[in-house]
Amino acid sequence: MPKVECGFRSLYKTPGHRVQSLSTAVAEEIRRLVRLYDGEELSITVTGHSLGAALSLLVANDLNSSPNTAPVTVFSFGGPRVGNRAFAELL
Repeated sequence: MPKVECGFRSLYKTPGHRVQSLSTAVAEEIRRLVRLYDGEELSITVTGHSLGAALSLLVANDLNSSPNTAPVTVFSFGGPRVGNRAFAELL
């Protein structure tokens, strides 16, 4: 069963005092861009370094789990281990 380190998941999914969660913000922006480029061939590249690398994997996982999403590529640099082996195999 895929599992993710709870600190990364919390950072990704928890809204702040005045801001929505990162997962919600990314999903909304992707929907906006897909509508903007309707009819064109799309692909999504997510990148990050260190903590950003960890979050980029969570973003890619969510995008790959969504129906009708364009192909997703991740370039991550110097990131920590985000999840267990099952999570890595899922990605």
